[in-house]
Amino acid sequence: MKKKILSLLIATTLVLGVSTVAFAKDVKSVKDLEGKKIGVQLGTTGDLEASKYEDKGSTVERYSKGSEAIQALKAGQIDCVVIDTLPAEKFIENNKDLKALDEPFIKEEYAISFKKGNTKLQKQFNEALEELKKDGTIKKIMENYIGDKKGESPYKSPKDAKGDKGTLV
Repeated sequence: MKKKILSLLIATTLVLGVSTVAFAKDVKSVKDLEGKKIGVQLGTTGDLEASKYEDKGSTVERYSKGSEAIQALKAGQIDCVVIDTLPAEKFIENNKDLKALDEPFIKEEYAISFKKGNTKLQKQFNEALEELKKDGTIKKIMENYIGDKKGESPYKSPKDAKGDKGTLV
């Protein structure tokens, strides 16, 4: 149970807790976004932050999926895409004509916190996190959310997992 819950927390943290990157064909810097057509995935931090450029003459085109924004970029319908780093890296890997900017568009930070003084839970969490790194679980979770195998292998709790450590709220 502990491994299942921690895996879910870690997946969320790792997938979402990265810098958002703008990348495009003709955009060389974040400063170049003014006046451009910017593609974003609807409802993301990239959407929120890119919207600030609408006051600077930019148009923000919103897509249900990051891949739709990439298709629009490749079709010349938009000038750039603002998207999280890990998906950006996969899209670039599969589209050699695209490039990430050398600078992040915006940095996001996420954390997991514990009640002050709860060193027991912190130690258990850190041990579980290390175990998930070593046994490849984190890598598998990431591959399920990002890349060519997206959605093919959702995390399943081991059959021998015990839920005898209480409930994490």
